[in-house]
Amino acid sequence: MLKRLSVKGRMYIINIAILLLFVTLVVFAVRNTSGVKALSIQKTREVMLEDQKAKIKVATHTAAIMVSEAIDGIKDKNDQIAIQALLRRNDSRHDHVDRHWCIHRQHYRLRAAHGL
Repeated sequence: MLKRLSVKGRMYIINIAILLLFVTLVVFAVRNTSGVKALSIQKTREVMLEDQKAKIKVATHTAAIMVSEAIDGIKDKNDQIAIQALLRRNDSRHDHVDRHWCIHRQHYRLRAAHGL
């Protein structure tokens, strides 16, 4: 069959075959790249979720320690409940730092009232 074609025709067939092979390789490369991108985004999402869970765990532990420190040494149950209620309050007027200092002021006032 190829004997009937001229050299020019054979070169066209070879060039078309090479072009077809190149296009096929490009298509597979693009597909693999998008697959890798999706997989890397998924893995990054999982790692970030685990990191956020760890941060929440540390924050919860720190808050628990802060509560125990705040009511440590205060014998009056009502004062302990008042401090716990102050810690639980969700007041949008104060940011975290303001709430932190407000709790410590209340804690020191109660300790001073009890002579601690």
